[in-house]
Amino acid sequence: INQLQTELTDAKSEKEEVEELLADAERECDSRKQEVEQLTLAAAEKLRARGIKAFVIACNTATAAAVEALRAKYPDFIIVGIEPAVKLAVDRHPGGHIGVMATPGTLKSPRVLALIDRFRDQVTVEMLPAPGLADLVEANKQNAPEGEALLTGFLAPYVGKLDALVLGCTHYPFLKSVIRNVVGERGVQIIDSGEAVEKRVESLLDKYDIRASEENDAQYEFLTFADDDYRERLRRKAFGE
Repeated sequence: INQLQTELTDAKSEKEEVEELLADAERECDSRKQEVEQLTLAAAEKLRARGIKAFVIACNTATAAAVEALRAKYPDFIIVGIEPAVKLAVDRHPGGHIGVMATPGTLKSPRVLALIDRFRDQVTVEMLPAPGLADLVEANKQNAPEGEALLTGFLAPYVGKLDALVLGCTHYPFLKSVIRNVVGERGVQIIDSGEAVEKRVESLLDKYDIRASEENDAQYEFLTFADDDYRERLRRKAFGE
């Protein structure tokens, strides 16, 4: 009996420890979401002050964290969020096997989980968290050997099994050629949200008759809360330099 009581006490202690760890993780996740929301709201406020006509949240994590707060704050302003192109993958591969690769934060967000759940009865969906991949692109090392090594670790179990791989982070298109090397040339379609977002922005600009004329000379400006070195790296990456 004493041994059984000891085992029950140990089991209870382990259960309480796991519950506390889960609670800590949830608090950390909530804190991170609040940080991303605040930064996104601050960016929108600064850009609105510069007279922009639309605000595109070109980040899945920021969309999940802040798009609802932004639309509540600016109900009469064009705000376009981004989310993994799961619907497009389902439309192209009904009954297929779809992989959604994104940052761990994006894949844990209620918004993205709800999106994926909408299609679980139509396709098989694999969620592929890819920690460190966005950081690699930020450091301009997307073509370095460690990039292919990371991707091989994430994707190797699914090579030859997926019909489509949805890129759920706006950093990942910079890795398309490396991803293709890992998954092979045939059998899997690589899908990102860029084209869908472009069409959505164009349709809203036309709807409100605020699209610039074809004769307009485009002006590009790169702003950041970070330092000038980061801003210059952002500019060079955007223009493929």
